[in-house]
Amino acid sequence: LNQTLAALVASFGAGAVMVAEASSSSSSSSTATAAATRAASPHLDVGIFGTTYVFDVLRAHDLDDLGLETLAGTSYPSFGHMVVEGATTLWEGWEGTRTEHAASGTSRNHIMFGGGCARFLLASVGGLDTWRPRLPSDVAATPRLTHGWETMHVKIAPWAMRHIGGAHAVRATPRGPVRVAWRSQMRADAEGSKALLLRLNLSLPSGTNG
Repeated sequence: LNQTLAALVASFGAGAVMVAEASSSSSSSSTATAAATRAASPHLDVGIFGTTYVFDVLRAHDLDDLGLETLAGTSYPSFGHMVVEGATTLWEGWEGTRTEHAASGTSRNHIMFGGGCARFLLASVGGLDTWRPRLPSDVAATPRLTHGWETMHVKIAPWAMRHIGGAHAVRATPRGPVRVAWRSQMRADAEGSKALLLRLNLSLPSGTNG
């Protein structure tokens, strides 16, 4: 079972699948639905279709931290590897360097790998996402909550709070722009105990809730 196949199965509602088995001999039962990125370090092994859905699966199973850690990696293949090789835009293929093109893709300004990552970063770092039902009972109880960003789910990934320290995001919705800005800072009390302090500002248009 490869990462792309497992992510597609999970994304289209075919039930929980052991996605993590694709790159690791061990499975983690319920959380294995996320993505086959766990190995010695989180790692992608997907093409254009896999990158569209694998981060959606991670988000749906509350594994934003794994997704962000994966995006921060620089091993091949990865977005970080492109950056290390001098990229300032998305490339058509994982292979190559800034001056050497590979047979799998010659374009050095291509959207092919970008779609799923943009949604994921808006949700996990920006904190903006729609409320999504997890169970059939959720849909029956609140069938309209996901329509047109009527109900927002504001949730920032702990990894982002620890490693990024702050972000702001704006999302255009049918009811107006939604804005969120946050900063995190590690504070120590008089006894030396440390805690992460989060400050968040959220602006919602009329007719929405979060």
